[in-house]
Amino acid sequence: MLTVEERTEFEHIGFWKTVLSDGVAMGLLRISMAISLLRLKSDLKWYRYSLFAVVGTLHARLAPAVKPSPRPGAY
Repeated sequence: MLTVEERTEFEHIGFWKTVLSDGVAMGLLRISMAISLLRLKSDLKWYRYSLFAVVGTLHARLAPAVKPSPRPGAY
């Protein structure tokens, strides 16, 4: 049997796992779409630079979320 504290901890872990995996999946989807759009409209410089800015922004936002925790059991 699990205690209430253990169950609460497992539910927190499951919640953050879902949030992080969905966030990473959406970020990768956006990057994939941006790369596909770059192939379609490669002649417009402003379009190309704006898509690279979007990819860079997503990378900057997702990189801290993907890093492993410094110690086991840390959230």
